[in-house]
Amino acid sequence: MSTQESGIRREGSALGIGALPNQDPSVSSDAEKSMRRYLWNPFHDINLVGPNGLLIRLGHGRSYYGQGRPGETYEDYQKRGGNLLLRCVAYPCDNIQYNDTLTNLGKPDVNQFNSGSGNDLGQTSGQEEVTIHAGVCAADMVNQYGVAARQGGEERGSYGLRDLKPIAGMMDTDTVAELFNIVQPYAWKLTNLRQEERGGLTDEETLLYDLADRGPAEERIKGANLEPALERIAEALRKMMLGGVRDAATKARFDYFDLDKQLKNAALGKIGFKSIPSPYDAHVCFLIGEPVPSAVARPSTGSDPDMKAAVNLLTQFVTGNQPPEAAGESVAEMKEVLKQTRAAITRMEKLKAELDERGAASEE
Repeated sequence: MSTQESGIRREGSALGIGALPNQDPSVSSDAEKSMRRYLWNPFHDINLVGPNGLLIRLGHGRSYYGQGRPGETYEDYQKRGGNLLLRCVAYPCDNIQYNDTLTNLGKPDVNQFNSGSGNDLGQTSGQEEVTIHAGVCAADMVNQYGVAARQGGEERGSYGLRDLKPIAGMMDTDTVAELFNIVQPYAWKLTNLRQEERGGLTDEETLLYDLADRGPAEERIKGANLEPALERIAEALRKMMLGGVRDAATKARFDYFDLDKQLKNAALGKIGFKSIPSPYDAHVCFLIGEPVPSAVARPSTGSDPDMKAAVNLLTQFVTGNQPPEAAGESVAEMKEVLKQTRAAITRMEKLKAELDERGAASEE
């Protein structure tokens, strides 16, 4: 080892712990984590009440989004979308509290466990109030709905959910509402796919156009005559929201092209692909300005035994696998099947014409 190198001494402690950014263990970041956060997503309403009855806890204290109001009926709850975080709306989130069992918290009563009294019928487990900071709630939501994913090496975007940090900690909801209405007054669709494919987005009723650099939102901010500090906040808000819209537009395009592929495969008779667009698919089509594709009819799988036999006979004849002496018989059978099919179609057309005549006569 180099003697010269080992002799180097630096000011302060010789221990590496002196390089830690927070040298005082008594300093807490709880105050920062407790700052009010505002969550916003431009893609799709988020269902707070999951299929298993699990509640995504966001709100203030013991009041959470997704809870019913006192005396509210289920119909009223559904009508106002009480179980949803709506797209293009900023939701304030503060610290929350709830009770959890000591076992779930990793604090079991060892004496009770050793004595076996915890297994008594009707025994209630101890509980403790838990506080989850607003910053943690926001980070969990961003991790779930705001982080772009990839599939097969292809970018598939995300909901574009953002923790709107430019307005984090602002408790004046009137000021926040004013800023938000200046930056994003309308819940437009995300983009216009056909215009994008033609090389330019000019649809003003799209968030990508509205929030773009040197776009309408930037002009609204400049024309609002805000205080310099608020103007900077509004502009930072616009840029962050534009990033979320780009992520959401990527996801919408990916899901739309996946729907198109699914419907085409279903039309070819392939099993395991959707043949009817879902309500989610309809929403994705709205987000990119496309009409909802029609449901597709799957082709016949050859369940008609007569037709299947005729097709097999014809295939054998064409490929040369049919014995020469049986060729004439195969062609004759095929012709008979086609003849019967044509006759059935003729009868159906004749019946339809008769019904139309009767309908016209009754109207007269």
